[in-house]
Amino acid sequence: MIRKLRRKFVLVNMLLISLVLIMVFAILLITSYQSNVRKSTEALHQAASSPGLMQLPILDRQPSGAMGNTPSGNDIETGSSEDSNGKSDSSGSSSASDAGDASKNGTGADNKPSGDSGKSDTFQNDDADGQFTTIIPVFSVILDSSNQVTQETGGNVDMSDEMVSSAVSEALATGKKDGLLSDLNLRFTISNGPTQTVIAFADQTWELDAMRDLILSSLLVGGIALFCFFCISVFLSGISVHPVDEAWRRQQQFLADASHELKTPLTVILADTNILLTHQEDTIARQVKWVEYIQNEAERMKQLVQDMLFLAKGDAAKLDNHLTHTTLCLTDLMWSSLLPFESVAFEQGVSLDADISPGLHICGNENQLQRLVIILVDNACKYAGKPGAVKVSLKRAQDKISLSVHNTGEPIPPERLPHVFERFFRADTARTRETGGYGLGLAIAQSIVDTHRGKIFVESTQESGTTFTVLFPESKEIKKMEPPAS
Repeated sequence: MIRKLRRKFVLVNMLLISLVLIMVFAILLITSYQSNVRKSTEALHQAASSPGLMQLPILDRQPSGAMGNTPSGNDIETGSSEDSNGKSDSSGSSSASDAGDASKNGTGADNKPSGDSGKSDTFQNDDADGQFTTIIPVFSVILDSSNQVTQETGGNVDMSDEMVSSAVSEALATGKKDGLLSDLNLRFTISNGPTQTVIAFADQTWELDAMRDLILSSLLVGGIALFCFFCISVFLSGISVHPVDEAWRRQQQFLADASHELKTPLTVILADTNILLTHQEDTIARQVKWVEYIQNEAERMKQLVQDMLFLAKGDAAKLDNHLTHTTLCLTDLMWSSLLPFESVAFEQGVSLDADISPGLHICGNENQLQRLVIILVDNACKYAGKPGAVKVSLKRAQDKISLSVHNTGEPIPPERLPHVFERFFRADTARTRETGGYGLGLAIAQSIVDTHRGKIFVESTQESGTTFTVLFPESKEIKKMEPPAS
């Protein structure tokens, strides 16, 4: 059961973490894609508005099937450029004429669209002649009124006439001013003027490569993060499930011990009953010892069941806090509980001393507190030894009331001290069996102390003996607990 609980804990934790990572990476991918599209769109509009003033640096990425080989950095010159057919245009004159046309059409390089508050991170106007540089692979085509190509601009793009014609035809065929040519991996924008039309194209391959790299990086980071979170979840599951595991183990141990303790008297009762059945002709007087054995074992079993029932009720009381406590004089309760033990201590050869301060009050349950005193004093008398001594003290310790029961005799081994309040625990199995105990007395004592919001602890050494100490809050510190109004 505990393993299944741990698996569920890890599974739920990993599912939640996976959902969070998926959402984070999805938002990252979407924003990155939108940013890349925005940069491409800005470069397109800038190229379309200033086709003659565009200088493009060499980029590694090229649109598959659309752009040809990119020339080296030494081939890029602002004075002239050579197309794929070997024709050279004087960029100085063409730039001047284009600039003039652009200024007439209101599309000059200096005429930025309204709303732009400065240079975009996609562009750099560093040249003295007003040319702009873009990090996006862009080229533009100027068409006349009959949609014939009159000029191509693109310093780092080497395009064949067929590819240019195909791109222009597909762009015009869409009937849109902006769009995407998926088969050529090109984005385009069309700028219509009075005498000419400018179509700017941007390579989309760099967007796809950037998104691919980002997806691979996200998968790598996500995988590493999931592995780390898995290790952390496994570790935390062990810590989280440990209290449940401990409670489950104690419950199983409790059931096993209870079954064992009930089995012993039942075995004796059945054996004695069989003996009586084999001597049916005898009278009860002749077989009275077997009847007494049955009665003794039945009383022992009854006491065991009552103790187990008390512990179960104590556990329930911790959960619902429906026990009714009243203010009572703990001093008087101590004296009334100690009087019956004078004869018991005398028979066992133990001296019993008491040091009880007067006028100490506590808010609690009288029957439970009396049972607590009886358990501690009876336990001390049993293990004080002959000749032994038991000393009971009750006094005020700062803002607490301290009840301590000390006895001489053999100390409890240090390795057993942490377990003395566990159910069915016996520090000395042989002696406990002789005295008729089941190992539930101290567990009941701790349950009573817990329901009264106190603390109980034990000290045991060879020199000083064994001392059980209980600390209670005074009645002014603890509120009266009443059952809820129905």
